[in-house]
Amino acid sequence: MAQIFSGTDGTTPSSWTTAGRPTSPANGQFGLNTTLNQMEWYSTTSSSWIPFSDATQYSVEYLVVAGGGAGGGGNYHGGGGGAGGAIDSTYTVTTSTSYTVTIGAGGGAVSGYARGNSGSNSSVFGSTATGGGGGGSSLTGGSGTGAASGGSGGGAEGLSGSGGPLTGASGTAGQ
Repeated sequence: MAQIFSGTDGTTPSSWTTAGRPTSPANGQFGLNTTLNQMEWYSTTSSSWIPFSDATQYSVEYLVVAGGGAGGGGNYHGGGGGAGGAIDSTYTVTTSTSYTVTIGAGGGAVSGYARGNSGSNSSVFGSTATGGGGGGSSLTGGSGTGAASGGSGGGAEGLSGSGGPLTGASGTAGQ
């Protein structure tokens, strides 16, 4: 069964008759049934060929990742930004339905002795991954700002004066 791929003409799928369907099809394998004159795909869940026009719901697996936090400023002692939270799951989608996907940006850069900006949240299908926490900042005199919590918490700043380093911030459970 030939597959034809062309940059200008599109794709021509495999084709078969009802009697000549593939004998060991893979899940999701699709083609044109010339006996029925319609596209169909194979479902290992139902062990059957399903016309595209009949399928109204599909189970999708997804991964949503939030933006990471920015590192903290300081005299070479700023803490690293935390990674954006991540969620993987499955969801049943319905044909002819629009779904909103939000992609969270990474935390913006900071100047001077400031805590790093936290990353933005990402979401899809009602699941929200939390943006990474910004890293802590330090000042030469021994003071600074602590790291921010997030999907993964921001890293601790290393203070170069009195007081020693603070601890990193907490992450979000399940992410």
